[in-house]
Amino acid sequence: MEIMGTTIETDLLSDYQYQISGTQVLFAGGGIFFNVKNRTKEKEIASIKYEKEVSRVVYDISEAYYTLVYADLMRDLTHESVEILEKQLSMVRQQYDSGEAAYLDLLQARTELNNMIPERIKADSMAKVSLMSLKNLMGLGDETDVNISGIYQTDDDIMEMDKDLLLKNAMRNNHDLRILYCNEKILKNSTVMAKGTYLPSLVLSGSYGQGKENWGDDWAESYNISLALSWNIFDGFRRENNMTEIKYGRYILEDTISDLKRKLSMDIDMKIETVRESYERMIAGDTGLTLGEETLKMAQSAYEEGMISLLELMQARIGYNSAKASRIRAEYDYSLSILNLKKTLGVLAGKEEI
Repeated sequence: MEIMGTTIETDLLSDYQYQISGTQVLFAGGGIFFNVKNRTKEKEIASIKYEKEVSRVVYDISEAYYTLVYADLMRDLTHESVEILEKQLSMVRQQYDSGEAAYLDLLQARTELNNMIPERIKADSMAKVSLMSLKNLMGLGDETDVNISGIYQTDDDIMEMDKDLLLKNAMRNNHDLRILYCNEKILKNSTVMAKGTYLPSLVLSGSYGQGKENWGDDWAESYNISLALSWNIFDGFRRENNMTEIKYGRYILEDTISDLKRKLSMDIDMKIETVRESYERMIAGDTGLTLGEETLKMAQSAYEEGMISLLELMQARIGYNSAKASRIRAEYDYSLSILNLKKTLGVLAGKEEI
C-alpha cells in the first residue's frame, strides 16, 4: 500500500486476539429487586383477570341454565293448564248439549282456554330461546342434545352466614379489589425504586483476553477487573417529577379502593336482602301451592256434585295455576339471587372458598 509516495507493507493476518468481558451490577438503588417484584405482581394480576373471566363464564352459563330450567317448568305448567282447560271445555260442552249448563258457562270455558293458548305459545318460545342461548354459551351446535336435570344448584349455607363474614370473604376474593391491591403494591415498589435513583450505582466489570502477532507465537494473556461507582447527581428534576406522579397515583388508588369497599358493602347488603326476600317468597309459595291444590280438589268435587258453578271452579283453577307459577318464579329468583351473591363474593371461579 502506498501513501504519499511511501510504500508500507501490511499483513492483515499478523495480529490475532480474542476477548471475553462481563458486567455485573452489584447495587442499583434497589431497582432490580423491586422491578422483579413488580413483574411478579403483574403476573398475579394476569392470573386474577383470568379467574375473573372464568367467573364470568361460570355466571353466564349458570344463569342461562337456571333460565332454561325455569322456562321448561313454565312450559310444562302452561301445557298442563291447556290440557285441563280442554278437558273442562269438553265437559261443559257435553253438559250444555244435555241442558245441564248454560251458554254463558260454555262461553266462559272457551274464553279461559283461548286466554291460555298465547301463554303456551310464549312459554314454548321462551324454552326454545333459553336452550339456544345455553348452547351458544357452551359452544354447542343446534344438533346437540342437551338434557337438564330440572334442579337448581343453590348453596343454602350462605343463608346462615352473617353480613360481616360475607363482607370479609368478599374483601378477600373480589377480583377487582384484588387487582387494586396488586396495583397498590406495585406503586409502593415504584416509590422505593424512584427513591433508589438518588443512590449511587455500583458495577463490577471484568474482561479476559489473549493475543499474538503471528500464528506461530505463544498466546499472551491479558485481563482487567474494575469496580465502578456512579452517582447521578442531577437529572433535570425527572426523579422528583416521577415521585410526584407516583404519590398522586397512590392517592387516587387509595380513594378507588375505599370507594370500591363502600360499594361492595352496599352491594352485599342488597344481595342479602334479595336472597332473603326470594327465599321467604319460596317458602310462602309452598304454602300457597298446598292450599291452592286442596282448594282445587274441593272445587272439582263440588262442581261434579253441582254444588258450585263453573265460574267458581275456574276461579279455583286460576288460583292454583297462579300459586304454582309464583312458586316456580320464587325458586328461580332465589337461585339467581344466590348466584349473584356468589359473583359479588368472587367465589365462582372454583379456586376460592367461602
